[in-house]
Amino acid sequence: MISLLRIIPLFQVLTHVATKDKPKDTYVGIEGSTLEINCEYADGYQDYIKYFCRNLCKYDDILIKSESSNTVVSEGRYTGLDNVSQQKFTVTIRNLVLEDSGEYYCGVERSGWDLQDKVKLFISGVSTYVAGSKRSKDTYAGTKGSTLEIYCDYPEGYQDYVKYFCRDPCADDDILIKSDNSISKRRYTLLDNVSNRNFIITIKNLIVEDFGVYHCGVEKSGTDILTEVKLFISGVNMNNKLDDSYLGVEGGPLKIYCEYADGYQDYIKYFCRDPCKNDDILIKSESSNTLVSKGRYTGLDNVSQQKFTVTISNLILEDSGDYNCGVERTGMDLQNKVKLFISGNPFHFHTTTHPPASTKQSRTTSSTSAPRTSETSSLFCVRV
Repeated sequence: MISLLRIIPLFQVLTHVATKDKPKDTYVGIEGSTLEINCEYADGYQDYIKYFCRNLCKYDDILIKSESSNTVVSEGRYTGLDNVSQQKFTVTIRNLVLEDSGEYYCGVERSGWDLQDKVKLFISGVSTYVAGSKRSKDTYAGTKGSTLEIYCDYPEGYQDYVKYFCRDPCADDDILIKSDNSISKRRYTLLDNVSNRNFIITIKNLIVEDFGVYHCGVEKSGTDILTEVKLFISGVNMNNKLDDSYLGVEGGPLKIYCEYADGYQDYIKYFCRDPCKNDDILIKSESSNTLVSKGRYTGLDNVSQQKFTVTISNLILEDSGDYNCGVERTGMDLQNKVKLFISGNPFHFHTTTHPPASTKQSRTTSSTSAPRTSETSSLFCVRV
C-alpha cells in the first residue's frame, strides 16, 4: 500500500540553554528549521490573552496572540497554542532565519501592566558555530549532511603545543584528529591559527551519531588542557530531504510531526508503536484543533496545516524503536513508519577530572583563560 502520509522533515535537535541565574530564557535554533518556545504562566491566568512579541513589544511588535484556550492560532511563520492544563503558551517559529536572533517577550494581557518574561533567541547558520551577540564557545548546532566548524580557544603561551580534538571521555582511542600527525583525517580537519590563539576543527558530512560531548585539547606536561564542547545535530540535510527518524534525549520531550494528504482532515489520526495492534495505540485524535492527552503523550490535529503533532514527555531509553503515524479509514489504514532513537542525556555535568590514559599523559578539564584541574559546567537541556 502506498502511504499518503508523510513525515515533516523536522528531525531536529533544538537546544534550550539553562543557567543558574536565568533558567528557561535562552533558546538556540538552526537556520531553516523550526523552534518551539514555551511561555509558562502562573495559576489564575488561564483565561487571559497571551502573546509573543519582539523588541519594545509595541502593537506592531506582537508576532502571535492567543484567541482561546487549547486552540491553535497562526500568523505567518508563527503559531501559538495556549495549553491551559499545563499553564503554558507555546509559540512555534518555522523557517528560522539568522535575523530571528534577538530579544523577545512572552506576555500576558491584564489590566494595568502586562506580565512579561524576556526570552533570548540565538539562530545558528547550518555550517557555523552557534552565535549571537557573543559567541557561544562550547555549544554547537549542526545539520545532518552539512559541515560544522568548531573554534577551540587556548591561552597565551600555548601556540607551539600540540592540539587535538577528542570525544568524551578522551582516552587515546577517542582522539579524532591531532595536530602533530595530520591536519586532515577522514571527516575531520584541524587548523591551528596561532595569531588568534585558536584551532579550528571542521567536521564534514555530519551524521546524527555526531551528537554528544567532545573536548578541545592542548597537550602539555602533567595534565592536558581540555575544554568541553557539546554538539547537537539536526536531521534535515542540505537538500531538505524527508527523514523519518527522530532523535530524543532521555528525560526530555520529543515532538513528532505527521503530515497527511488533503481530504483526510476529518479522519481520526493516531500514533502507535509497531506492530500497531489495538494495545499499541499511544494517542488518538478526537476532533480537529483540540489537544488530547494520555499519559506521557499529547496529540493535536491541526487541520489547516494538515498534520497530527504528537509530543512525548519524559523520554526513556526504552522509547527507542519503530512507530507509525496512522489515519483511520475504511479498509486499510494509512500508516507511515517513524523511528525513534533515544540517547542517554550527556548534559547533566558535574565537576570531574579525567583519569590518566594508559599510554599518554593524563588530561584534565580546564577553561581556556588559564590552566586548572577541573571545571563545573552549566546544565544544558535538549528540546526536540
